Amino acid sequence: MAYRLEKGSYHNRKGKRNKLGNLIRVLMDDPDPDALRAFHTELCSAAPERLDVLAAHDMLITRTLDLDTKVARYFGKLEG
Repeated sequence: MAYRLEKGSYHNRKGKRNKLGNLIRVLMDDPDPDALRAFHTELCSAAPERLDVLAAHDMLITRTLDLDTKVARYFGKLEG
């Protein structure tokens, strides 16, 4: 995280403040050690309520990954 804040995707560039980077810094400085994790969970969890809202706004994108077939292609059929 430190690298991203200083040089990566969350750092401020040429006088332009990175709003997400600034928010992450605030959360990292929060006295609650779980503040950043709670933010991530709230933003990124595929909770049923969130999926319903996305679907209602035609913003939910789903894909069939067929991971068993992809794994079998490279590693053969797995036991179990």
